[in-house]
Amino acid sequence: MANNWAVKRLAESSLTTTHDMLTGLVNRGLNQKQIAAELGVTCGAVSMLLRRHGLKCGIVLDGIRDSVSTHCRRLGLCNKSVFRIKHDFGLTDAEAIMVELGKRSRK
Repeated sequence: MANNWAVKRLAESSLTTTHDMLTGLVNRGLNQKQIAAELGVTCGAVSMLLRRHGLKCGIVLDGIRDSVSTHCRRLGLCNKSVFRIKHDFGLTDAEAIMVELGKRSRK
């Protein structure tokens, strides 16, 4: 609970609400670990705050914000292949999914 107060004080010092501040961080494309580092709290606190405010971290693909694994499941892709492509070629999550979709369409 102390982390919630720390984030609330940080938002008030920025003349914004906690929800608006978290929304801005999520819209910048930051993951939970990056948000935690920026706010100076733990990943668990960030997870709790995002859930409390109805927000999700992840990537936006086809107008849907969700995790890479959930996008892969929705599109019928193997998430291990997507993560391997991302790592091997230094791509973003969305780019790796698009590459995997392109490989699938050539078959």
